[in-house]
Amino acid sequence: MANPYCNRSISPIYKLRPDAKSAKIYLYPKPVDFRKSINGLAALVALDIKVEIFNPVLLAFLNRSRSQVKILYWERNGFLLVAQAPRGRAAQNPARCW
Repeated sequence: MANPYCNRSISPIYKLRPDAKSAKIYLYPKPVDFRKSINGLAALVALDIKVEIFNPVLLAFLNRSRSQVKILYWERNGFLLVAQAPRGRAAQNPARCW
């Protein structure tokens, strides 16, 4: 059953999509400081969970309250970082969204 408090739609501006070949999705097991950007998140993955970040995989990170998500992906010539935070009632109760 869909949660009416979650708005998981992605803006139509977002046109970049990972390859269909990226079959693996890794969720980083610890809460992440969301002030980290591409280099910091890539270093966390390379050092902690030892995943090859230049392979076609999606790397997902959550903040401490699990109310925001960042997804890191390697394109042919650089990283793609997507961040999303729920708005409205979903932001008041993040446990129902994720």
